[in-house]
Amino acid sequence: MNNELDQLRYSATKPLFWHRLIFTTQVFSEYSNNNKHYLPYLSSLDDQQSLKKWLGEQGRSMDELTADWFKELRAFFQTLLPKEADFIAGHLTGYNVSGSTSRQMQETFGLSQKHYAVFIDQLSYKSARLDGDRYPLLKSLWETTHMDCEEGLSHSARISKHLLEEGKGIEEIARRRKLKANTIKEHILECVLITDWPYFKRYIRAQHFTACHELLETNPSVKYAEAKTLIDDLDFFTFRLVEIERMRRYG
Repeated sequence: MNNELDQLRYSATKPLFWHRLIFTTQVFSEYSNNNKHYLPYLSSLDDQQSLKKWLGEQGRSMDELTADWFKELRAFFQTLLPKEADFIAGHLTGYNVSGSTSRQMQETFGLSQKHYAVFIDQLSYKSARLDGDRYPLLKSLWETTHMDCEEGLSHSARISKHLLEEGKGIEEIARRRKLKANTIKEHILECVLITDWPYFKRYIRAQHFTACHELLETNPSVKYAEAKTLIDDLDFFTFRLVEIERMRRYG
């Protein structure tokens, strides 16, 4: 179950990270060969500015970053099956190297278009699980990409999340954003489901939280209609939050 939630959480991150992985490798390759005149793999100014910002945030020289990037990349390849490593390497672009097109890679590996996309998805997801101590640059690029993808949330839910984390209440945020209070509650549910957001307990009564847990512990299939007859003044928002938390914890 947690794997399924992670796949949902990272659905937008994985394809963007794949392209940034190739682009970052190109930038370091061209830099190491002192080549400033090349066509960027990702040609939009937004993509180029995002990478430039990420490089600046590392606080280290390009020479150090280049050496460590390729060191991490080689170490990552060694954790993969030969077919997986060859698949990634076949896409890489750099000095005097042009990565293969998707059609060429499909033909090389005997993949249908659908299986080709699945293979990229799987390899990108492996990057999400890398040890940050061993692969600090790859992990940092992944985390930055995930933040750029709204942490897997809808744009509106992420705005609410930031306001909630500043300590603002549901009603206050609803007024400020000109939304219904129930919409902000839906955003909280989305945060808990997608990001395992830990702050939800601020918005429910402690006794209801405990009572719902005890009820679901004895009867995991209980529905809200029955639960509210057993717990005084129980609202659906609280019941659903506890359901989601248990689903994340126990599957």
